[in-house]
Amino acid sequence: MTEEKLRQMLREGRGQGEGETYRPWIEVTDFSSRGVSPRVDGVKVRRTHHLLSTAERNAFLLFEWATDVVDIREQFPLDRDTTRLLAAAAGIPHPCYPGTKVPLVLTTDFLLVQLQNGHRERLAVNVKQDEELTDPAVLERLELQRLYFAAIGVRHLLLPASRIPAREAENISLIRTALVAPGETGLSPSRYEELQRVMFNDLARGVRSETLADFCTRFDRQLGLPPATGMRVARMLMWTRAITPDLSAAQLERLPMCSFVISAQPGALRSVSGG
Repeated sequence: MTEEKLRQMLREGRGQGEGETYRPWIEVTDFSSRGVSPRVDGVKVRRTHHLLSTAERNAFLLFEWATDVVDIREQFPLDRDTTRLLAAAAGIPHPCYPGTKVPLVLTTDFLLVQLQNGHRERLAVNVKQDEELTDPAVLERLELQRLYFAAIGVRHLLLPASRIPAREAENISLIRTALVAPGETGLSPSRYEELQRVMFNDLARGVRSETLADFCTRFDRQLGLPPATGMRVARMLMWTRAITPDLSAAQLERLPMCSFVISAQPGALRSVSGG
């Protein structure tokens, strides 16, 4: 890393923008090999999100599921001049890029924008493997981040990987696969919206003891739909919270329909940009 390379990253728009225009400071393609580094197409914010570990991916899914989160900016850079001043004041060595004397641009894993009582509030989140939290260098960087966000009035949260509910994240991942992708062929979005209304009205008429899988199979048969259409429609209703599942369950399709909370009329999913 060189200062010129850092200036080039700024010219590229790294770490700038919001919502769909945001570009993370670090991208998966910056690494020739980094193990598990997933890229996930966002639903709330219609852009590709660059995540550097399975733990980050799981955290991202939970943040996207949260109804109060309206923007997710991963690999968010901190102002380097400010972190250097804070490091000097705290007596903490400011980290440099490996093999250089170039001061590191610290990044927080996620900067979230939340709607709280009608106001937009920012929350910085660092996701760390539990074993990293015994590394003095990692702890020093986390302390610099704590000082940084305290100075600018932003809440800062440390989220160990062991505290991220992996099963809930996997269920959310499964639910979001039901959403209609841009350019997808097959049933139209308007047809899926119609089927959501039909299914919701059916569920609203009374509690059922049959499993989700059996209910969806019957739904397909009664309406003459291709197999698995009903399950996709049910997951669409889960995403909009028209019906709410127990995300900690091992297999949602085996849950009885009476275990789902029927909460609201289904609505069209809209992309949300942050601020």
